[in-house]
Amino acid sequence: TLTAEEIERLYGAIRQVLRQGIENRGTTLVAYRDAEGREGRNQEYLRVFRRRGRPCPRCGTPIERIVVGGRGTYFCPQCQR
Repeated sequence: TLTAEEIERLYGAIRQVLRQGIENRGTTLVAYRDAEGREGRNQEYLRVFRRRGRPCPRCGTPIERIVVGGRGTYFCPQCQR
């Protein structure tokens, strides 16, 4: 259960991540291009994606990978609880 303060912080963080993704035209991991033929740039800001076992850039804890809803998710067990 989240407190009201935690909900507010999570809501703000989600909005920030979505805004950043839109501003950077999405995350291009393969060969995706938008309607104007431009690649997304958001992948330049991913800090833990595909870094399982490598140190978190923030705290040094090894990055872990779990499957959620059939999709792989990477996270730092120390920073992202």
